[in-house]
Amino acid sequence: MRLQQYVYVCSSCEELVDTRKESLDDHTAKHNHDNSINFHRAFSDFIFRPGPGHIELNMAKCLLNFCWPILLPMVSALGFRTKKALDVVKRGTDHHRSKHILFTLFDALARELLLTHVRNSLESGAPVSLESFNDWVRDSVVDPNYLFLFDMCFTFLLAFKRTITKLSWQPEYSLRPLFFAGNHPKYQELHLRDLCDRVQYPPELALEMKNTESFSVSGEFNKGQGADFVHEETNKFIKSFLPPWGP
Repeated sequence: MRLQQYVYVCSSCEELVDTRKESLDDHTAKHNHDNSINFHRAFSDFIFRPGPGHIELNMAKCLLNFCWPILLPMVSALGFRTKKALDVVKRGTDHHRSKHILFTLFDALARELLLTHVRNSLESGAPVSLESFNDWVRDSVVDPNYLFLFDMCFTFLLAFKRTITKLSWQPEYSLRPLFFAGNHPKYQELHLRDLCDRVQYPPELALEMKNTESFSVSGEFNKGQGADFVHEETNKFIKSFLPPWGP
């Protein structure tokens, strides 16, 4: 993203000019170019997209912080009782552990929400289905706490399943404003740039982007992750063949 913003190509010598280190005027004077030369952005035809794996990782950190008062008893019950252990969990240093804890919380809350609907349906004799649950929440429920938990639970569950099942990207984007409530300045900018790019995609490119949101290395349809995490795992596997002291 920064490369696209700051790196230019000189039309005379075809060198890359990083304006963070050297201004265009300084480059012109240094190489004795005349003033008729032009500079164009080196990566203007590239589309930079944030890695969904790292977006998910930082969203999990945000959620751990915001939900910590609710999570604390559950995390303690899981065996993290000392101050140091609790701080490690709260910081989200282990993404797999963070996801497991968050899924445990929101799955339990979702079950409680569903239980209320099932009881009401049994009392009224109405059929129970996913559609009836959604309609009941949107049309009949007025309790603000219930509505908040409903939106939070199912937005989270859909957002964190999106990279696996290629679901719609809207749930994830509903959670991204959390970056603006926490200390995530880089991801704030990434989110805004990605959103601006995404709404301008032509239909063919939008379809291609959707189809490449996640990848399954094993080939199983229900297992996948972002290209950034796939790349990291592949890189780690290759490095495992290198001697510890380097090539």
